[in-house]
Amino acid sequence: QNSSGNPASRSGMNYSDIGGAVGVSTDNVFYFDGMNVTDPVTGTFGANLNTEIIQEQKVITGGIPAEFVGATGLISNVITKSGSNTFHGSANYFFQNTDLVAENRNGEAQEFSTKDNAYPFGGRLLRDRAWFFASYRYTNRQDEVAALDTNQFLRSVDNTQHQGFAKASWAVTRDDLLSVTYLSDPTEISGRRDRNITNARDRAREQGGHRVLGNYTRVWGNTLLEVMANKHNGEVTDLSAIREGRIDVLFQGTDTRTLADEQQGGFGRDLVDQRDNSAVRVTLQRIFGAHTAKAGFSWENPRNFRDTVYVDGQGRYDLAPQYNGQNISAAQIAGGGWSNLQFDVTNTSDFSGFINTINGRPDRARFYAAYDTNGDGTITTAELGAAMVFNSSYDRDFQAQLGPQETKSRGMSLFVQDEWRFRRLTFNLGVRAEQWKHYATTGDEIFTFDWALAPRLSAAYDVLGNGRHKVSAYWGRYYDPIRNDMTNFAGTLTGSVLEEQVFALGEYVTYRTRGGAT
Repeated sequence: QNSSGNPASRSGMNYSDIGGAVGVSTDNVFYFDGMNVTDPVTGTFGANLNTEIIQEQKVITGGIPAEFVGATGLISNVITKSGSNTFHGSANYFFQNTDLVAENRNGEAQEFSTKDNAYPFGGRLLRDRAWFFASYRYTNRQDEVAALDTNQFLRSVDNTQHQGFAKASWAVTRDDLLSVTYLSDPTEISGRRDRNITNARDRAREQGGHRVLGNYTRVWGNTLLEVMANKHNGEVTDLSAIREGRIDVLFQGTDTRTLADEQQGGFGRDLVDQRDNSAVRVTLQRIFGAHTAKAGFSWENPRNFRDTVYVDGQGRYDLAPQYNGQNISAAQIAGGGWSNLQFDVTNTSDFSGFINTINGRPDRARFYAAYDTNGDGTITTAELGAAMVFNSSYDRDFQAQLGPQETKSRGMSLFVQDEWRFRRLTFNLGVRAEQWKHYATTGDEIFTFDWALAPRLSAAYDVLGNGRHKVSAYWGRYYDPIRNDMTNFAGTLTGSVLEEQVFALGEYVTYRTRGGAT
């Protein structure tokens, strides 16, 4: 829940709530024709938009009424174009490259070019009864990427998008309208533009997906009924460019090295990630006098399918060659100053996980003989930090089990609101009720956020009476949605199992397990 402060402040470009990244927020919600295309895992924008299909865009940054979800940031709803009795079409082409922008003095080896062309067309299928509108947009960006440390050329990156859109509308009667909409944005990205990633660590990305929306509206005098159902598909899949395991090499901060020295092996993982959502929404609106009353119900079912495969079954963390045979202690690495830190002997979770593992082994005595240096039958953090030493191998992520995983959540909401006008004043009073259930990869329900009420009240005053200046105030309760990344954290009980292991006494020993029933 977030009911304090100004929710509109969370939508600005200087606002950040993701690891301090300015301008990146998980608190916004994005709609196409009422279809929620917000990424159900990250909470960011989950679909690329064909700009030629926009009829209008409505953005709400404050005083969000009860009909919308508990966004503590902004609400963006794009209304797409529809066909008419007249045939209309156009074609456009935009181009830009390095020669058309200012010189980049910090990345002289970097060049780019972009192409963007679109072909919208619409008209009638049956005069005064049925219409269509469609658009195809092709975008391509090519970048020459230079290394951040040496400014030397690394690779060429190609980003190609095919954005499709089609809408058909049918006036069944004078009061009934049916429409079906299709959107797609399949994207292929050959590599990363990050300058701090070597070619060996590069990975390709398959992104985007397909969306279908059906809408029915009926008008009875001053009453409007709208029924909508949609399916949203999104993908963010990363595929390792070279088929080698990942090796991160640890250096001290004062060591001279390049990115290539630190990053050995490949990206090391293929990450298949499908982020889908299905939804149904029903609203009823009636105008009487100065009042516009509206009520509605919605149901959503976000799902996240993942299938992670480690190349060579593991990702390693090794000490730099100059530290081979130097007996670098776990306490030294935990003390800081190193380029990476995995097993942290001072971290309670890491330490306890290691001790629990060796206590359950038949050769427990071997570890106690090496690490219980005072012989009192207990290994302390200080003892392990000093006695556990590394000469080359340090840590690894070991994929102990393969298998796909799918988590999901289901949400229901109800709302009722009334907007009324009195001279220059406009009031909106409403209440929203929400319930969310989250399900593990086993299909079992793991948690239910019970019905929660979110009252909303806003008022706006037209200062000059010409619609150009207003004074507004609002109060409301906004529940921050629990994204599917938290469902993944708590509900990944089957499929891939990853063991975090530290190198101890000539072998890797597990101190943490991610995935699986434990």
